[in-house]
This record gives sequence, structure tokens and C-alpha cells, in this order.
Amino acid sequence: MGEVQSATTAGGSDEPAMILEEMAVEVLTTGAPRLLAPQLDELLDLDLQERPFAGLLVAAACHDVYRGHPRVIELVEAAWEQLLEYQDKQGLGVAANVRANLAFARGELDEALAWWRRCLDLLDGGVPLGATVLAHLSIEAYRRGDLHGAIARAEEAWSKLMAVGDRPAQLVPLVYLVLYDLNLGDFARAEAELDRADGIWQEIATGGVRNDGPLLSALRGVLEALRGHRRESDAAFAQALATADELSAPWYAVMARCMRGEFTAAWDPERALADSYRAREEAMAIGDRWWTSLSVLAEASALRELARFEDAIERFGRAAEDLSNPLERARALVGMGETHLRSGDRPAARVAFEEALGLVEPAEARYWIARICTGLAAAERDRGQWWIARARSCSDGDPAYDFFRSSDSLHITLIGRPSVQLGGQRVVFLTRHAEVSVYVLALARERGVEARVLAQALWPVAAPARRNHRLRTLLWQVRNGLGSQAWRVARREERLVLDLSGVEIIGDATTFDDRSPGVGPLLRDVLTELDLTGS
Repeated sequence: MGEVQSATTAGGSDEPAMILEEMAVEVLTTGAPRLLAPQLDELLDLDLQERPFAGLLVAAACHDVYRGHPRVIELVEAAWEQLLEYQDKQGLGVAANVRANLAFARGELDEALAWWRRCLDLLDGGVPLGATVLAHLSIEAYRRGDLHGAIARAEEAWSKLMAVGDRPAQLVPLVYLVLYDLNLGDFARAEAELDRADGIWQEIATGGVRNDGPLLSALRGVLEALRGHRRESDAAFAQALATADELSAPWYAVMARCMRGEFTAAWDPERALADSYRAREEAMAIGDRWWTSLSVLAEASALRELARFEDAIERFGRAAEDLSNPLERARALVGMGETHLRSGDRPAARVAFEEALGLVEPAEARYWIARICTGLAAAERDRGQWWIARARSCSDGDPAYDFFRSSDSLHITLIGRPSVQLGGQRVVFLTRHAEVSVYVLALARERGVEARVLAQALWPVAAPARRNHRLRTLLWQVRNGLGSQAWRVARREERLVLDLSGVEIIGDATTFDDRSPGVGPLLRDVLTELDLTGS
């Protein structure tokens, strides 16, 4: 690529444009236009009339360095008209790819996909550019919510690029595969693809050929955030932004800030809010509507963590309206549902979660299915255990699925004076009958207690009809006291069961103090009636 460095100093007024014309197709088809960045300002002043490939190359380089620069469209359209006049099929294919990239950077996905399809037809699927375009076309299935279709197309593109040994171009399908597998919930495969892509990036990074490095680091930041690895996530996002700055790649900085804002808001909401504002400002400056909408999703996530629930719900709603991709729209609805839960509005949370579930189920996006089911468990407490069981069925054991094991740990103590602690705080139940019932169900373990028998033990002199009414009220009181762990209480046919997975129980029926104020004598009598005193 030594000729590139001398292009603007070569003798003769037309010689720089001629050199660019001769090298343009090779540079454009190998994804290396940003090598022109050091002399781009001089190249923009060249007279490129009758040099359509040189115009395309300068436009592509300008697009990489100065997103939204008005000269880009002017150069591309002039080159397109000249190539049409020449009836240069290959040249038109290269130009179509450039036009697709420009539309993609504006968030105009329909236009971008149309140009990529045209490029593929004109190039007859040639490699490497045709295979790279095939990888881009995987977005078509992704935006319909068809993750498996998107993965199949990206894998086809990767196989073609592997066959010809084009390492730098392999980054394109690998980036898409990471994105799709993160959405799908196959985190181990996403990590393997990231490792493979990072290896390629390390080989080519010093050449300044491609911009993929910041995006790879940002996607790793998302993966680590989903797994709850805060330090690793923060480091990956910091690397993404540093590399974007080093490469003068503002578009990738926008992506990194949007992702960091959305996925790390839980532990640094103030930074997430700042990220969302800056990402939106920069996305609007370069005319990218897609990432402008995603910045709103990041803002909403930050506002939720700052307990500004009304503002967060409004932003999540705006993002859901703006994002046409069902998977991204579902993310907004999940955020809305989780915010409604925090504000105490379980009916509204249920509506948001159910709509989100309808969007992700066709895609078999099991991570999001699991997360939605966990939300529904909290919103529909009487069906909570069913929803949690469904969430668990989606998990493959990756740490990213630990979210349905609530951070509000549940401890039940029967040594001395019995107590229930949720997240380190003692639970104060509305009635002593509700508190006693938790101890009884904990002691009964997985076999549970027959509802009729428990009601008789609690209210021995009440009429059967009255007992049934009191029992329904009691279950509500128990679930209300357990809060985020309410799903653990389930009615299986005629028996009541408390799911004790992950629950710490200290002591047994022989260790509690029956002089404990309020519950001691009642608990002793109930345990005796249910024959649980020897448990």
C-alpha cells in the first residue's frame, strides 16, 4: 500500500486521481479504505471527474473518518452515474456496497439491504466482497426476529471467507454471529466467536485496515455485564472507547456508549445516563436514527436505576415505539416491565412482559424468554413457580442465567426465636398466621402440606367455608411478605409447597423457642397438629 502514501505528492495534476483509480477496486473489496485517512483532507480536494472508482474510494474513506460528511453522497452519486454509463457491472457492484454502507450508517436499514442485495446480484456472489455482503444481509433475518436464519446466513458468509483465507474480512460475519448469539442466549458460543475475532483483530490492528476492534470490545462488555462480571465489563467498554478514539471512529464510540449505558446501568447509573446523552448527541450529529433510538433505551435503563420510574417508563415506551426490530423492541418492553415491578405496579408489568414474550418466543431467544418469565413470576405471584420453572428450562448453566436466582436471598431461622430474612432484612408479615405458615412449609420440605389440613390447624373452630376464605387471604399475605421471592409459594393440587432451592434454613422443629412473642405457641400447636415436631 505504499502507493497510497505517495498519491497526493505524485507528479502531474491528474496523477493522484489516476493512482487512486487504479488501486480503488482492490482497496474497496478488501475493506481497507481507511488507510487513506492520513491524507483524506487533500484527497477531498482532488478533481475526480471521470474517475468513478477513485471517487468511490475517497467517499468510502471519508465515510469511515467523517460520518455524515456531505461530500460523501456527492462523490458516490457521481461515481454511480458514470458506472451506469460505462455499464460496468463489477464497478456498480462495488458502488452498491458503498451506498449500502452509507445507508446503514444512517440507520436506513431498508435502503441498506436493498443496496446489498443489488451488490450481491451484480457481483454474482464473488469473494471476498460478495461474501462480506452476504454477512451484512443476515440483518434482514435479524430485523424480522429470525435469529436462526440470521445465524445461518452469517455462518455461510464466514465459511466462504474461511475457504479463501481472507482473515480481515472474516471479522464481519463473526461480529454478526456474536450479536445473534448474545440475543439467542448461547453465551458460550458468543464467547468462542469473540475470542476468534479478537485473534484476527490482533493480527491486523496495527495495519489500521478495519474499524471492528471497538465493536468487538463493546460486545465483550455486554457479555461480561450479562454474566455479572462488573470489573471485566467496565474494562472491555473502556477498551472499546479508547480504541474508537485511537482509530478516529466516532460511530463505534456511539455503539459502545449505547451498550455500556444499557447494560451497566445497574452498577453505575450516573455514567450510564451520561453515556446515553452523549451517544444520542453524536448519533444525531452523524444522522444515525437506529442508534439514536438505542440511546433512548440506554437512558431509560439509567433512569430506572436512579429510581426515576415515571421518566424511565416514558423512555422505555418511546424506545419500544421507535425500534422496529422485535428483539430490540422486546428489550425495551422488558425494561418497562422491570420498572413497573420496582414501582409496585404488577398489573402494568404483566402487560409489558406478555407483549415482550410474544416478540421473543418466535425467535427462540431463550435468554430473553427466561428473563421475561422471571419478571412474570414476580408479576403473577399465584403462578410464580410455574414461570420460574419455565425460566430454568431455558438455562444452560451459564452465569448470565443467574438473574432468576434473586439477589434478595431468603433465610429462615428456627434456632431460638424463628425469623424470616429477605435480602438481609427481617420480614414483617401482616399476620402471625402468615409467618407461621412459612415456617411450617419450610419444615415440610418438598412434600408440602395439605391445604385443608393446614387451614384446620390454624383455625380449628372455624367453619370449613370460612377456613377456605381465610386460606386464600393467608396465601396473599405470605406472598406479599416474601416480595421478590413470592413465586416460591405454590399450590399443587391440594397441597401447599415452598420452593426451598437456594434457601438457607437454620435449625428444625426442635430448636425454636416456643416462647417467641406472637408466633411461638401458635407454631408449636400447628406443628403438633401436622405431626411435624420431629422433622
